[in-house]
Order: sequence, then structure tokens, then C-alpha cells
Amino acid sequence: MDVVIGIDVGGTKIAAHLTDGSEKSIAQTSVPTPPDAHPSVITGLDEDSPGYAEAFKRGRMATMQAIIGVSRRLVVEARHQGMTLRGIGIGTAGQIDPMRGIVVDANPNIIGWRGTRIVDELTAAFGVPVFADNDVRTMAMAETAHGAGQGFESVLCITVGTGIGGAMVQGGKLIYGAHYSAGEIGYILAYGKSIEEVYAGPAIARAFAEEYQLHERITLVDISRRAISGDTAARQAIESAAYGLGQHLAPVLAFVDPDVTVVGGGVPSIGDIWWAPFLHPFTEFPLESVRGALIKPAALGSRAGMIGAGVLAAKKLGMA
Repeated sequence: MDVVIGIDVGGTKIAAHLTDGSEKSIAQTSVPTPPDAHPSVITGLDEDSPGYAEAFKRGRMATMQAIIGVSRRLVVEARHQGMTLRGIGIGTAGQIDPMRGIVVDANPNIIGWRGTRIVDELTAAFGVPVFADNDVRTMAMAETAHGAGQGFESVLCITVGTGIGGAMVQGGKLIYGAHYSAGEIGYILAYGKSIEEVYAGPAIARAFAEEYQLHERITLVDISRRAISGDTAARQAIESAAYGLGQHLAPVLAFVDPDVTVVGGGVPSIGDIWWAPFLHPFTEFPLESVRGALIKPAALGSRAGMIGAGVLAAKKLGMA
């Protein structure tokens, strides 16, 4: 049986599975994104200092070692089951040149990631064809092929998690743009900052901690638990962020006008506390096409990234 490995690299974890190119996992594994790649490692460092450059190098190396590690486990499993590994697909945060397999640009969620030659390094490690793309694009491939976007001609996929990203699929094909940045909605500005810096999970947690002068480390998961337990301040923090994000994304739907918009990621998984205020600005928008837009939760959950990475590899290899 021919199989591929699909890998999803995020700011929180690296997840991978062994698959025949469908949404089904023959085997899967995951590890936390290495501490050396966390943005906190460069806090207080001058950009021109040797320590800053060294931190970037350590971050890149730690992330690649983690990716190779999860891949190796699945290679062993494929051999154990008598399967033939045909290739590897990888979806990762950042602006990816899929032709060369290089991280052209990246936000600080994974330190040192910019400039990484993902395809070359994985090809050298495993000796099989490797294909790389942006993680939101692989999520879009998964949702279009097997999830909430299945059966639609034009699909806009948006993820809200550690970061915020987008991808567009038209007629089953990803739209890249001239510089591979099509869909990079996380850079839309809100109050002088990117919407990622204001409405992504870590941003919500950071704003909540600052507002209430909390000295302990708090995450969005902690805040959502407080909100569900009846904490009014926690609920308002989530609702305010969700509504603000909806306000900034409604014009995107007017501009792109997709058949369906699929929204996934860790933040929407909070549930109705987030979804209700997020959807409200769309119903208030001047254009009827936006007020009546079909907006659906992603169907594949946290597995979408690695499923899409597997789909990417399988399609490139003619398996799907």
C-alpha cells in the first residue's frame, strides 16, 4: 500500500499522520513546538546582538529536529505495516514558496523560521519527494476535499488560533498570488496593529492579563473556562475580540465573495461564546451578499492541517 506523511507545523504543536491521501489516519503523532522556537526566547534581546542571531538559529534547528522526529516515527510505522512511503507533505505557518519549499517570510510565532529550506532538509533526511505549503492553505485543501468546503466552487478558509490566516480555493485549486501571499488576512490592520496581534488567541489572553493586572501566566483556554463558569469579565474579553474580528473580516467577504467561508482554528473551538459575536458584524454589513454569506465552522477540527498536508502530497504524486 502506498502512503504519504502529512505534517502540520504550528506555533503550539507539530502534528503528523500516515495516510493514503484521504482524511483517514493510519497512524498519527504530535509533539509540542519546541521551547527554543517560542517568541519569548528573544524577549529583551537587541536585534543586532549575537544572542538574537543565535536564538534564531536554535529556534530553526529545534523546529526542524522536531519535524524530522515525528516523521521518523511514522516512517518506522509504515515499514512495520509493510507500506511504501511515497512522499511527505508539510503545511507550516509563514509565507511559503511552494515551488522551492522555502519559508519566504514568517511571523514571530516560530522563531528563526524565515529562510528555512524545508523541502531540502526533509528530502535529505528521508530520500522521498517533499512538498510544502502554508498551513492555512493545507487546511483549505483538507476542508475543500473532505470537509465543510466540499462541493463548493469557491471557498475562503480562515483560521484563528495562535495566529490568523486565510486561503482561497477556486475550482479545486489554491490561489497563490504573484508573491505567494494571497490570503494573508492576518496582516489587516486594526488600531495600528495587525488583526493577528489583536484578535488571535495569545493576543486575547495578553490583553485580558494586562487589563486585570494578572501576574500569573494565563491562556485563552483559562479565560474560556472562566467565561463558561460565569466570569463576566472573561466572557466580555472573548465576545469583544470575536466581534472586533468579525468587523474586520466582513469587508473581506465583500471583496472576495466566495460561495462559502470556512472558519477553523483553536479560538473558534471555544464555542458559541465566540461564534455568536463573531457572526454578528456580518449581519450588519451594508451589502446583502455579506449579510447572507454562508459561513461554516471547519469540519475537520485540529486534524485539518495534517490532513491537508497529506492531500497535498498525494495529489502531487498522482495518488488522489
